[in-house]
Amino acid sequence: MHTPFHSTARRLQSGLIVLCGLFAAGLPAAAQTGVGLVLNSGPTHTFAQTTVGTTTTFSVTLTNNVATTQTAYFGGLSAPFSLAAAAPVSVAAGGSTTLTVQFSPTTTGTFTDTLTVVGNIFGQASLIVTGQGIQVDLDYTATSLAFPSTALGATSTATVTVLNVGDGTALLSAPSFSHPAFSLDADASTLTIPEGESGTLTFVFAPTAAGSYSESVTIASNDPTNPSVTLTLTATAVSEVSGEVCNTVWTLANSPYTLVDNVTVPAGCTLTIEPGVALFGDYEITVAGHLNCDGNEDNKIHLNG
Repeated sequence: MHTPFHSTARRLQSGLIVLCGLFAAGLPAAAQTGVGLVLNSGPTHTFAQTTVGTTTTFSVTLTNNVATTQTAYFGGLSAPFSLAAAAPVSVAAGGSTTLTVQFSPTTTGTFTDTLTVVGNIFGQASLIVTGQGIQVDLDYTATSLAFPSTALGATSTATVTVLNVGDGTALLSAPSFSHPAFSLDADASTLTIPEGESGTLTFVFAPTAAGSYSESVTIASNDPTNPSVTLTLTATAVSEVSGEVCNTVWTLANSPYTLVDNVTVPAGCTLTIEPGVALFGDYEITVAGHLNCDGNEDNKIHLNG
């Protein structure tokens, strides 16, 4: 039989001495709220920021500390809050059941409500819930990034600015790359952007072979209008050499090589230049060790400059 909330309140006031013997001895040390019927949580719960049109849930255990089975009745919640299952439930003496509270905002803003739980024999609990409905809107200043020409063994960076012009905090995911020459500089990138602020994504290019590179990366976010944005990265790696080289091969695959300063092959070291390699630059190659030039009539080594 359904027991109105006010009848339970009168019973709580008039029958307190008689019903005290129904309590289980000792309460857990964990945070709880309620008497007789206990919610294993603090008195309040704040949902994570929730995008308008989606649902965030919170599960809480309801325990019956009364020494007899009783029916728990629920009330108090209205949209955008609700219980996944709002029908009364029977909870055995000392038993528990799980309640799932839902937050489903249809507009932006902050909302607060109170879940009330009342037992048909004795006990009541309440939980204040708060949630913020958000509508993140991200604006990328560019979707195509070109790195400066980068020498082998060196690195270069390219950065895009992301503006959060909507409501709520923007959450971006770190992208995956198909080519190991590209990566995201996590320390110089912002994956959480507060409302009304801007962040940056800084990409790194570290080539191991000369040539042209192209990569497409997808950035996922909680922007409901554009939940993923694809960025195109382009770069060129060049073979620039200078200083000491030791036991090194200048390959046709990485040709041409540009001398940006004098080059020295120290004693005990070897520099090998493959057939077909082209060298550019008005600098000297000084060999104190060994130089192997494997050019031939059909595939010459070209010296320019």
